[in-house]
Amino acid sequence: MIRQNEKEINILFTSKKSAPWWKSISIEPVVFLYMLAVYINIPTDEALLYRQVCYKLYNISLCNSMNTNKINKIDIYESMEDIIQKHASIYVMYFNFVYSIPSIFISIMCGVWSDKYSHKIPMIFASIGCILSTIVNLFVSVIKYNLSIEILFFSNIFLSLFGSTSTMFSVIYNYISHITTIENRTQRIAIIESCLMFGSTIGLILSGILMDLTN
Repeated sequence: MIRQNEKEINILFTSKKSAPWWKSISIEPVVFLYMLAVYINIPTDEALLYRQVCYKLYNISLCNSMNTNKINKIDIYESMEDIIQKHASIYVMYFNFVYSIPSIFISIMCGVWSDKYSHKIPMIFASIGCILSTIVNLFVSVIKYNLSIEILFFSNIFLSLFGSTSTMFSVIYNYISHITTIENRTQRIAIIESCLMFGSTIGLILSGILMDLTN
């Protein structure tokens, strides 16, 4: 009887031991890929906006020569850049408005809904929005000419309506708090933070490479 109780205690003790951290990975790759895509888009959004504003205000050949012939006629290019920045800042304000206002309400609704039903669906929708935003940017970068600047609004609209980064982050941390215990929660959050950092860093590096290839 005593030996049987000892076996039950040993089984209970071993079952409570936490599994290796790599066996508990579930959402971390999604977080990494999402941050990778978001931070590839951020610099390219600005570069595409500046280029399309230049095409709207000036001759296409003159805009294309700005990056290749900056040594010659530098005063002309500096004045062009100042005018482009002034016009682009207005569009940036509109883009931020389109992105921020809907995402506030959607993030609140998704946070409440995910706690009651499912955390995965809001994350899937946020990923789809990021993919659609990337497709818009790719379309603009390939077509380049004869495109309205307003097309870039769809990039921010998709991100906002399908769940912005605020929605993604709130759902991620809610999901982690539901699937972890007190013992391993700190470790899982640290892994999530590492995925956020590495995904954003690699995304910024890749965005610079992609912009160099498309220019």
